[in-house]
Amino acid sequence: MTAVLWCDNEAAVNRFNELKGDRHYSIASVNQADSDVLHELRWWKKQLPIELHAKWVKSHQEQCDTRESRLNRIADRLAALQHSATGEWVTKSKSAMLPHTRAQLHLPDGRHTGRVHTGVQYKLWGQNARTYIGRKLHLEEAWNLVDWDSLSRHHKSLSWQRRATRLKLIFRWAPTNARQCLVGQSDTPLCPLCGVEQETLDHVMGCDSPSATAAKREALAEFDQALDDIGTHPDIATLLCLAVDSGRRPLCDAESDRDLSGIMVAQDTIGWGIVRYGFIAKEWTAAQTHWAESRDPNHSPKKTLRWAKQVQEHMWSFVTAIWDHRNKEVHGKEKQEAAQKIVHALRAEQKSKNKKLSSSDGTQHSTYSQSTSQFPRSCS
Repeated sequence: MTAVLWCDNEAAVNRFNELKGDRHYSIASVNQADSDVLHELRWWKKQLPIELHAKWVKSHQEQCDTRESRLNRIADRLAALQHSATGEWVTKSKSAMLPHTRAQLHLPDGRHTGRVHTGVQYKLWGQNARTYIGRKLHLEEAWNLVDWDSLSRHHKSLSWQRRATRLKLIFRWAPTNARQCLVGQSDTPLCPLCGVEQETLDHVMGCDSPSATAAKREALAEFDQALDDIGTHPDIATLLCLAVDSGRRPLCDAESDRDLSGIMVAQDTIGWGIVRYGFIAKEWTAAQTHWAESRDPNHSPKKTLRWAKQVQEHMWSFVTAIWDHRNKEVHGKEKQEAAQKIVHALRAEQKSKNKKLSSSDGTQHSTYSQSTSQFPRSCS
């Protein structure tokens, strides 16, 4: 006999169906997200006399044609009621130990189960990280104005490689020519695309070379369309596009049907140059939510959270589109082209070294010809 559990969270469905039998207890298993809940579900799943299987049902469907979709809508309504509950029925955030949990981390601010290693690291270095971010981005006075929730949720959804790229771009660690020249890794600080100005990160985002301009125009059009697809208020979308494009304070439409003054004041304090990197004020989400609720009385908090995260995703896509275009132009679009450029750079570097050696002792060296002969002809 098999019983089916329907859930609108596809990741939860997959993880539940993977729970089979006993699992060896280890520190690695404790460090998984929701490890205590998974362990509890595994225990109960084993004890039941029937087999349990989870299936996914799409959430927030406009037309509920099946029994499962109608039940899901009822569950969504009950969840929305619980979000607004007060008094003794309010959801408590204090973490309690489940019956079959074997380990739990106790810190001054409460108990932590799952991601124990991450929790310890945050407690050890969290304040230092906050201080560094505040000083680097000049957010000491504007810290509480930033929408850290949407920024954090989107950052966690990225791969480790993309997280590293994002941090390099945010903190100006990206290997632009201007930075590489400072550390002796580049002979020139000029932009490799336009060859006119120093290639700082701000210049990369606004380079006037034909190829960079075309790539930016395409990325901006995709960003504008994406904002429209997720139901963004037209005036909010316009402000976001202007801010992401220029990195400066845009002109606010005084005839807008929304009061956008709160957005402008809060973002003025945070700074407009870091909007494209996800450092937006909470007022953006508040203004969007107020407008959405005026159109749909059943607008749920989940939709607000989803919209804020999607805005972060689309802004990041805009930034990476420009940065990836720059890298392809500099390092090659295909693997073979990239390999050829590496070979040419190595040859030029070796030739420069030979000239310096020749001028210093007045003799000729054959290192250049010997080294280049080792490269395959297909790359020359």
